[in-house]
Amino acid sequence: MQFSNIFLLAAAIFSTSATACKCLHSSTKEPIPESTESCCGIAGGNYVGDDCTIDSLQNNNLYDFRICCAYRSALEDC
Repeated sequence: MQFSNIFLLAAAIFSTSATACKCLHSSTKEPIPESTESCCGIAGGNYVGDDCTIDSLQNNNLYDFRICCAYRSALEDC
């Protein structure tokens, strides 16, 4: 019984994975659309709305996006 509860919890966690990345203000955690758009372009991703679609960021590109946000003193929410 306990195993099934752990399995259900794990399934719920993995089913809510991120579909987009954003650069966030480090203190307010508010999105920074200009940084997100710029970093998405630098990382070779697709900027749609105010998000960089995570499926367009592969391996090193995701790393590049994260470094770009950090360079701008921002957090990322991938």
